[in-house]
Amino acid sequence: MNLFTSEIEQLNFDTEKEKKYNSYLGRCSNKCIIQDCENKAIYSHVISEKRYLMNISRGGHLIGIVSKRKKNQKYLSIESIGIQKASGFSGFCKNHDSEYYNIDCNGLNTYYDLLFQFKRVLYKHLYYHNYYKEYENDFATIWLTKFVNLISKKLNICINKLTHLYKEEASRKFKKYHEIENYIKVEIENINMLIDSISKSKKLDDESVLSHEDICFYIIRKRWAIKLPCALDAGYYYYLNDVLLAFHFCILPENDRTEILMILPKNDPADINKKIVKQMEDDLGILNFCEALLMSSENWYISPEVFDTFSDKKIKFMKDDLYFINERTFYNEYDMSIFDSIRHDIIKLYDKSVVQNERNKLINFPKRASSEDRMTKFKEKIFST
Repeated sequence: MNLFTSEIEQLNFDTEKEKKYNSYLGRCSNKCIIQDCENKAIYSHVISEKRYLMNISRGGHLIGIVSKRKKNQKYLSIESIGIQKASGFSGFCKNHDSEYYNIDCNGLNTYYDLLFQFKRVLYKHLYYHNYYKEYENDFATIWLTKFVNLISKKLNICINKLTHLYKEEASRKFKKYHEIENYIKVEIENINMLIDSISKSKKLDDESVLSHEDICFYIIRKRWAIKLPCALDAGYYYYLNDVLLAFHFCILPENDRTEILMILPKNDPADINKKIVKQMEDDLGILNFCEALLMSSENWYISPEVFDTFSDKKIKFMKDDLYFINERTFYNEYDMSIFDSIRHDIIKLYDKSVVQNERNKLINFPKRASSEDRMTKFKEKIFST
């Protein structure tokens, strides 16, 4: 059932929803997200400001994605963002945030550090999903009101029957959100179990894998010898044969290298993990994979120096692709170059066939369907969920 009589009505509802969403994420009146903690939350960074974000900033600013609206039309802007606003949320109280002080100062040196970084990431994702509880109430209220108005005028159906139907619809609409929220909670419990069982001094290798028979995922750390001027924190959730698969990634830029962190599900009927691991075997594969992550998420920041090299055409192309994010998956190679100078340096070591393909990414813009066709498919995807 379509709740809205026109696109304008739906856009107005989405605008108010987005305002409430931004207010929820930005306010500091929240309690700490840690269970049973009653302390007030503070604003803090998931990706450390001092350890990582400063490495790619200029004058206290980064380049990132900002969602905006012009009248009733939503659009994305790639623009300067103050470093204080990057990768932040009001989830932890001061005491619980202090647990991450060591990794903010010293980086990731042990398995213990790696677990704490992902613990912080997962709590942020849980914090974001808590918002949908508020959105669900708004949605359900509108749905019930419209359902009563549309149907009770034509049919002699009691309000109790309508209320039951509305609850079923609200439950169906938000079932996946609740399943994802519960899955993240399980992941956090598993992380805490590993933290309690692992030695605090066990050192990480440049390529490290952490798992346990009682947990449902692998944790992988890849230290890349090349510095990618990008910071990213992204989560992807897929249903395959009614099975929820959750993938989490962090890109953390150090002074002269890059930390790439992954949580991959053990239950992987589509063999997505194999595709990811295969891409991580050499420098070009890693670059392509990081670019694919960037173009499949809005939770990233790049250095202003890189952005300065982008043409207006490239910026518009990226904004359009990010808007129609449903067209891509994070594990498939993106067909245009983002980090041109790094690509130039890397491809010197490859044979001619590889070089030609990569040069095409540098020179040519891929073909895309018309904006009208892309929008039609985008709406079909949205309204089918």
